[in-house]
Amino acid sequence: MKFLKSKKRFASLMVLSIMACQVGTLGYASAMEAPVKHTMNNVDRDFDKERFGQLKRVGLNTWESYGGLIYGKDTGAYPNKVVRVISHYNMYNVSKSEITAIIDEAWNSDNKVEDLNNAGTYYIDMNRVIGSNGETTMKIIVKRGTNEVVDCYPVR
Repeated sequence: MKFLKSKKRFASLMVLSIMACQVGTLGYASAMEAPVKHTMNNVDRDFDKERFGQLKRVGLNTWESYGGLIYGKDTGAYPNKVVRVISHYNMYNVSKSEITAIIDEAWNSDNKVEDLNNAGTYYIDMNRVIGSNGETTMKIIVKRGTNEVVDCYPVR
């Protein structure tokens, strides 16, 4: 019985991994306004917001989103941070394929505020409901001083 449970857990992780690979090709479904000018590492970048959420593989278990976030290897039960973030799908009011797009949108928002008591933790007011319980704010945690994702999810 114990083997069967671990086999089911492995199968569900594999499904999430496959979804993580596919999410980059699905893109963000809703209409967006014109490209956004964003400064990252002192370099101006024009973003086509319709490409938010697209991922490209940049290493073993490492992905980079179009919005500039790095999803590396996870130290917990998940193979990488993409799978970790998508596993929170029940916290969002969108489909699994749109989660990384919302995170990219939040990360590149002018509403991003860093928590002064907790370096690397950002709160972004999305000005609309993004969570399944009415949450309108995205919490993004990155490794201090980087764009490497630790975790992301909606909060009140």
